[in-house]
Amino acid sequence: MERLGAILGIASELGELKPIDAIDFLSADPEALELYRLAGLERYAESDLRSVDLAIASARRTLELAGVEGSAVDYLLYLGESHERDEVVNADEVNELLRATGLTAAYPIGLALSQCANLVTGLRVASALVGSGAARHVMVVSVDKAPRRPGGRRMRPEMSVRSDSAVSCLVARPGTGAFDILGIVQENAPEQRELAEVARPGNLQMEMGKFRNIRTVAKRLLAELDLEPARIRRVITNNYNREIARTFVSLSGFPHALGFYANIPRLAHAVAGDLLINLNDLADSGGLTAGDLVFLLTDSISSTSAFCVEATA
Repeated sequence: MERLGAILGIASELGELKPIDAIDFLSADPEALELYRLAGLERYAESDLRSVDLAIASARRTLELAGVEGSAVDYLLYLGESHERDEVVNADEVNELLRATGLTAAYPIGLALSQCANLVTGLRVASALVGSGAARHVMVVSVDKAPRRPGGRRMRPEMSVRSDSAVSCLVARPGTGAFDILGIVQENAPEQRELAEVARPGNLQMEMGKFRNIRTVAKRLLAELDLEPARIRRVITNNYNREIARTFVSLSGFPHALGFYANIPRLAHAVAGDLLINLNDLADSGGLTAGDLVFLLTDSISSTSAFCVEATA
């Protein structure tokens, strides 16, 4: 099958890991705290650094791990939804990142509208740039920080806890990294945004729409790649909570046992960064060998995205 590109040098920068009982809306509500713990949440990451400083640290590590000079990177894709919260990404900060990491020849592009699915949008754009011959390497950096206002770490409707994090990787031609991207499928359901305005826990109309979108995207990706579910070694989703992750794995057509859940208690929801952090940690733990296929799925309020990679080393 045709491969879209390679992922190499996955790195991340997390804030300090703290127990979730330090979060304002949970420390003031023992019953809610117990429910979050029962759903598998134990710690979250909090950082006093600026978003761009998290991004700089992660991008530097990516270049080091990949053994690629900054001058060989032709584009920077800067992903995040923090602009909807406390921090507004601006050209000065992005150019500061380019200087600090030696990416002085890279052209910066910002992506945000997919929210928790931003990372997959970044991989799609990056692989298209590489596949067209417009780029040798594309740096993809996803960074998000929770708002500092009261309740700013709450993932509504009572889904999870937001962590502060950056994750980065390079995308290059197939066969040059730890993972090859086999396929990407994305869908957006604009009606879900309207439903979310009034959503409450247990809102069946919103949840059924989300479940339908997940099933559709998962089936499309497997069909486009001509893969049976049995060919997939592991499944990775967002770190919302254990029960939601298990549901998403099942909706995608896989048994619960294939899911990777280890980072739910470790760091909670790193927004768009979940998928790559989880993929890297799974590989580092020895959970993958060359030729293994990994199915990765993420969703936001309206956007659902999935991609499949093959471990090459």
